[in-house]
Amino acid sequence: SSRELENRLQDCGAETIILLDEYLPRLQAIQKRNSVKNVITVNLAGKTKAPQGGVLDYDLLLEGTEDGAPAHFPDPAGDVALIQYTGGTTGISKGVMLTHFNLVANTLQVRETLAAACCRGQDRILVALPLFHAYGITLGMNLALSIAGTQILLPRFDAGAVLKAINDYRPSYFPGTPYMYTSLLNHPRLADFDLSSLKACISVSAPLLPETVRRFEALTGGRLVEGYGLTEASPVITLNPLCGAEKPGSIGRSLPDTDCAVVNLDTGEKELQPGEFGELIVRGPQVMKGYWNHPEETAHALRDGWLFTGDVARMDEDGFIYIVNRKKMTITAVGYDVNPRDVEDAIYEHPGVTEAV
Repeated sequence: SSRELENRLQDCGAETIILLDEYLPRLQAIQKRNSVKNVITVNLAGKTKAPQGGVLDYDLLLEGTEDGAPAHFPDPAGDVALIQYTGGTTGISKGVMLTHFNLVANTLQVRETLAAACCRGQDRILVALPLFHAYGITLGMNLALSIAGTQILLPRFDAGAVLKAINDYRPSYFPGTPYMYTSLLNHPRLADFDLSSLKACISVSAPLLPETVRRFEALTGGRLVEGYGLTEASPVITLNPLCGAEKPGSIGRSLPDTDCAVVNLDTGEKELQPGEFGELIVRGPQVMKGYWNHPEETAHALRDGWLFTGDVARMDEDGFIYIVNRKKMTITAVGYDVNPRDVEDAIYEHPGVTEAV
């Protein structure tokens, strides 16, 4: 929205913006209240437009530019490649500083974990996740580039359009969210489409119900597994294996070169035993440099090399992790601490319920 865009532009001080031309009115509504000097629009239909009102066309700019780029040699581990904003589910949205090293490392970690399903130069990836979101960047765009895969890009999620794209373009990999998979399963014309090309699907951003997994795998013949991450970790931290035993309700095990631990909730200084509930903390090459213009928040989140996630979790003896709740979202009712996930799971058991939140 214009309000969200205004907050982010003011926070990061961006001077140039590239956006789809259909979203230009959202920028123009707040343009006098930000630092943007250069506006560049992209048209998905490939229709170039002459410069007007200070707005430049991306394709025309490319045509008028000589080959080659200025020499630049970034410090991969130190230089910020991206200020990625959090969803703000537990407070204000903060800009996460991710370095070149963070983004490349997380892409390679995911690629290694999905090696059984991602073959270089052979796979097609359906990308319906928004590329302004950390999950879309890593699990969609960057992973596809790293395996020389074909990207099937959709401008937004629409269940009918996704079903048609799977049927027509035969992707083998589709990263999505529980809402996306539920929407596909409940589409009235589901039976008209062939989804058998899918061999690997990753679900992120919210708890994935076992019933959704069972139905989707029976429909496609492929695997649907749950993962977990945070914007502060570029974002992927754990994934369930595509091969081997499943553990329903688990977010999987930590990625290669990633350490996860569960510590006590009050001080975060004591590592707990398998099965005990506490705050999940993470250490690895994908962990952010810090929050943009928020030194106090950075100091709270990053301690002794560990990222404190704010999520309550438990880890079993095999290293599989189970998210219990957000640390700040536990419901206290009649003297009991209630996990919203347990309430949702109970509601979902009713055959008349499609979605609960």
